[in-house]
Amino acid sequence: MPFDWLQIDGDNMVMTDVPADSTLPLQISVDSSGIPSGWYYNTVNISSNDPVNPWLSIPFNVRVGTPDFELNPGYLGFPVLQVGETDSLDFEIVNTGEIGLVGSVTAPQNFRVEVVGGLRVRDANTVDFYAYPGIAATFRVFFSPTEAIDYQEQITINTNTGTPQYLPVYGSGVAIPIVETLPATAIEVQAATGHGRLISSGNLLITERGICWNTSGDPDLEDNHLAYEGSEDEFAITLSNLMHGTQYYVKAYVTNTLGTGYGEEQSFSTLWPTLVTSTDSLPDFGLVPVGEESEPQSFTISGNNLVDMVMLSSIGAFRIACHPDSAFGTQINLYPTDHILPETPIYVKFSPSETGLTEDTIVPLTVGGGACDVSLSGTGVSTPTVETATVLNITSTSAEINSRITDDGLAPVTACGICVNTTGAPTLADPHTDEGAQDDWFSSLLTELEPNTWYFARSYAQNLAGAVYGNQVQFRTQMVPEICVNDSLLQPFGKVIVGETSPADSLSMWANQIIDDLLITAPAGFQISLDPMSREFSSELILTPETGDIAPTKLYLRFAPTEGGNLSNQLTFSSTGVETHNLMLYGIGIVAPTVNTLDPAEITANSALGKGEIVHSGWSEITACGICYGLSPDPDLDDMHTITGTSQQDFSTQLEDLEGDTLYYIRAYATNAAGTAYGESLSFQTLLGHLDAPQNLIISLLGGQISLSWSAVIGANSYHIYRSADPYSEDWGEPIGTTAELNWLDPAPGNAAFYKVLASSEIN
Repeated sequence: MPFDWLQIDGDNMVMTDVPADSTLPLQISVDSSGIPSGWYYNTVNISSNDPVNPWLSIPFNVRVGTPDFELNPGYLGFPVLQVGETDSLDFEIVNTGEIGLVGSVTAPQNFRVEVVGGLRVRDANTVDFYAYPGIAATFRVFFSPTEAIDYQEQITINTNTGTPQYLPVYGSGVAIPIVETLPATAIEVQAATGHGRLISSGNLLITERGICWNTSGDPDLEDNHLAYEGSEDEFAITLSNLMHGTQYYVKAYVTNTLGTGYGEEQSFSTLWPTLVTSTDSLPDFGLVPVGEESEPQSFTISGNNLVDMVMLSSIGAFRIACHPDSAFGTQINLYPTDHILPETPIYVKFSPSETGLTEDTIVPLTVGGGACDVSLSGTGVSTPTVETATVLNITSTSAEINSRITDDGLAPVTACGICVNTTGAPTLADPHTDEGAQDDWFSSLLTELEPNTWYFARSYAQNLAGAVYGNQVQFRTQMVPEICVNDSLLQPFGKVIVGETSPADSLSMWANQIIDDLLITAPAGFQISLDPMSREFSSELILTPETGDIAPTKLYLRFAPTEGGNLSNQLTFSSTGVETHNLMLYGIGIVAPTVNTLDPAEITANSALGKGEIVHSGWSEITACGICYGLSPDPDLDDMHTITGTSQQDFSTQLEDLEGDTLYYIRAYATNAAGTAYGESLSFQTLLGHLDAPQNLIISLLGGQISLSWSAVIGANSYHIYRSADPYSEDWGEPIGTTAELNWLDPAPGNAAFYKVLASSEIN
């Protein structure tokens, strides 16, 4: 038996030192080249200087021969297996060789191999084994598919035969299908389109695909679902009869023979019906009488995604219509077309049935519609309430009535007052007062009533809602207030000199039904008193009535003019509520006359003509008038004066026995019952006396006219020309001309005439 098949480090003997605290590796190798088949034994002996174990023997055995094996069965075919599950099949490696079979078995991915009997497993897919000659090693292969596909793999067997062998292994992984849920599209009010995409059939036949949905989440085939009739991997299904404005959860699903797979959950919301109004509140309708209606106001409404009609309703106080001329009611139904309600006007009227503020909200209602309320407000007003209170201050023609507005009916009272008649239940068709806008107590004065008459009166008040009447009161007017005067004994006062007083004259008077003092007022120039002997005559007297009356009373009057002229005027008797009584008084005030002094004329050396003018007689007869004259200014009746014996307006008087060439002062005067009045003071100069006749008088005829010329006379300032048919006449008459020149032309001579010229010292 050979023994050299075993070597240490490539030699039969090795000697070496092993350092302390160290290890010496030795490589033992077997070389069976050229050794016949069979079992071989050998020993490795180790000697050392170890006193405890100086000698150690290690036996080695080796069998030399040809390895070989067979597989049973020749392949492994697994049945269809659901992904994630595991199945197993066994196979044997039979050692048909002459020596022990050493090797490993490696399974492909998704397969795992174990040695039956518990041989050590090297890793998840590979196990080592040893089989004696003629002995079979049993292996168990596990199939765990991770994908739904067909697996065609092989198990690799490496042995000491030197050539790997392969064991085919087959299997099919199957699974529930994999599907993707895509987002929904074409979302409408009651419909949407669900989408799915097949990702994997699960390696099995697809029997159904479709969409399932619900409103709570995680839908499956227990919920609403629809199957797709086609076979495309990507599919779409219309979901109908959905609820508006609702969130839906959807999943795509696919079913194969193993089961149903669902995609991830998607969600969408169907469209909400929407309503839009042009305003959320109409302006306040203001004050509207109960039982009447306001002018309409309007708003518009429109809607989208509607699934049913739109209903608008209001309470009875507010009525609605789609047209201002149509009938108004409390409800309107509007019907959309293709889920759309176009902009539609809604008209609203306020028709209050009771007094007070009314508020309402028109709430358009539709299935699923959002709120778009329109607020309304208005105030119903009613007629006011008024009461007639008291009648005061009743006279023969008037009365005062107090009334009160107790309730304005929520609308301002625009007019109120008292209606009055003599038959009862007076209305505004009868005479009435108007006190305008009031809100509480008011007073009305009735006038132009008939004396001693029964009247019926009612207060009234009017506002926006109309007029109403208060309770009726009745009253009787007083008898006519009366002031009576008996002047039968009163005579005209005649003429009284200003500053003097006439004797007293009298009249009697009395009054009935007066409510205030009686005032008796005398006009200017007259005085009154209750006592003819009193020194206290005055222009006014006040008499106080007793129970409305003044007993017959005697009044004394006298005339005391303060100015000249006719002073006729009225004596008045007046009192509140009574017609004033007037009595005409007559008297003439006398004053001194008014006179003017006129320029004197016909001045000669010893005479002159004095002139005067009576401007006013002083309302009395002129008893004397004339000219006062003297050598001092302002001559009066104590000086020289003339008396004309006439009372004409203009008068003249001859002043005689004057001194020649002397300055005299003159004043006209006039006398009446009031005395003597003077005019202004004037002056004049008398002439020098006798003057010579002009010399050298020449008379000639020039062109049919007589021309006279003469010589100047000393002291003369004028010349008087006389003409006569008789030169021997003693009366040549008045001068036909006067001139200051020394010539004169007669414009109208006769057939034959005689002329003379006299010189004069008159001041012209």
